[in-house]
Amino acid sequence: TFRGNVHQPAISPDGQHIAYVEAGEDDLSRVIMVQDLAGGAPVKVFEDETIFGIRWSPDGSELLTFAYNDTVPGIVLVPRAGGSVRRYRISGHPFAWSPDGDRFALHDYLRDRVLFVDKISGDTLPGSFEAMVWDMEWSPDGQLLALAEYTDTDPFLTLYSLADSSKIRSDFPVNVERV
Repeated sequence: TFRGNVHQPAISPDGQHIAYVEAGEDDLSRVIMVQDLAGGAPVKVFEDETIFGIRWSPDGSELLTFAYNDTVPGIVLVPRAGGSVRRYRISGHPFAWSPDGDRFALHDYLRDRVLFVDKISGDTLPGSFEAMVWDMEWSPDGQLLALAEYTDTDPFLTLYSLADSSKIRSDFPVNVERV
């Protein structure tokens, strides 16, 4: 049982850990905590003013998050056990790992584009396309990207082929009413 102001839980791919965001000690920052589900104390692995989203790498060794403060917004790569983080010079949310963990996709909300970023170099890769995105998920085989997109009035689901960045289906019905 977790108590307090915790949110954005993410279970590791092997099911052995849970990462979550909670308020920092000063209540002005947010921290990512990682808890071994077999027991022990949670470990603080990252802290910043604002944190949006947590995604485990496919091998469970790292976490991807979007964080910002007064000077440095961007995607951050955080080791599962804490330590030195890597800040990419690119901002976006939501984001998703490729199944092989070599790259990730993100929504560049300033330009309404989906971008692909190489994990090692931080370079933007070919294949970006226009979209306004609420959420995304990569298919296990790495061939498709599923997006929850939106326009000014209507949400919809779209599948994109990553072979050629083509839209292959966008006629999924979406019910916007909440239960």
